[in-house]
Amino acid sequence: MIDYRIPLVAVIVAFLAFLLLPVPSAIYETGAQWRPLVLARLDAATIVTFANYEIMASPLLLMLFFLATSPSICPMGRRAKVVFAIALGLLTAAAQLYLSASFGPYVALLLAGLLSPWLDETFRSRPLI
Repeated sequence: MIDYRIPLVAVIVAFLAFLLLPVPSAIYETGAQWRPLVLARLDAATIVTFANYEIMASPLLLMLFFLATSPSICPMGRRAKVVFAIALGLLTAAAQLYLSASFGPYVALLLAGLLSPWLDETFRSRPLI
């Protein structure tokens, strides 16, 4: 059984990050104009379609449900898992937008996995003395 917190929180954070991270909204001869989708002059249907496309057209969901929930990668504590999922969602959206849609989520998992031991140490329960 996997812990539902990691995929749920990471998908929500990635969706919000896709809306807030700058993307090229217009391309001119002088260069691209970078704006967050929310601030671009687009209708709501186009904005949500772009964010949904970014989530569905990549291995993001595969990585979140099958790889990120592995006990060897994710932290053990509940609070540490939520922080791990937030970091993973942000890193996944950034890596997918700015590196590659095909291997960006895997790079994000590699980077977020490096945080796992530190999160376990930070959020471990300490005995009351």
